[in-house]
Amino acid sequence: MLAEPTLDAVVLATPHGAHAGQVIPPLGAGKSVSVEKPFTRSVADARAAIDAAEHAGVVLAVGFYRRFHPSMVRLRKMLREVDPIRVVTCLTTHRAAPFGGGDTTALSLSFAGGATGLLSSSVVAAPNYRMAAYETRGLGEVPGHQMGTFRLTPSADPDDPPELVETASFNMLTTELTEFAGCVADRRPFPTPLYGSCTAWRCSRQRYALRQGACRYGFAAAACACRVELFSPSR
Repeated sequence: MLAEPTLDAVVLATPHGAHAGQVIPPLGAGKSVSVEKPFTRSVADARAAIDAAEHAGVVLAVGFYRRFHPSMVRLRKMLREVDPIRVVTCLTTHRAAPFGGGDTTALSLSFAGGATGLLSSSVVAAPNYRMAAYETRGLGEVPGHQMGTFRLTPSADPDDPPELVETASFNMLTTELTEFAGCVADRRPFPTPLYGSCTAWRCSRQRYALRQGACRYGFAAAACACRVELFSPSR
């Protein structure tokens, strides 16, 4: 299939552990690739994939499709500038999941410019989705899994009603793949950059690879050469 001259690109929606082995062959065949997150499970595999894409002159994209939602675009525009992350503090615990390893994780991010960020996730608590940016001019929020509402509460007068922008029935995945196809056709980089320094660490029983720009979740820019602090509290 990879030898087919009319094939321009491959989209991978496969298990995490398969990504590293599946990304490089199509790149080596001169085909652009879009792969679901996480990109790879190790820094070495990520670097090898990026090198293969650069050598072939094709597009390599990681599927952070939620960044294409209009609500997230508005949230990102709230921030004047996002500095590189210098310190990542990770706390993971096992609370109730029937499988081994951590089921509840919290990340604290320290940016070079002094800003901070918090990320948290639990696979055993009641589902709750919320992205927020706290800025001197106001508080921006995107609540809910579908991300259909952007809410801006100005700092000048908190008693004023918040500004609400509703986006109904927006297909993030279609928008992302359409952008990917456009990048392949126009030979331009995908808007989610993969390039920059990277670092990796082991947390619980999983390995994460952070790449500058590529692992921005919402508005947090994951730059590297950062210091990583891990905590594994005893039960």
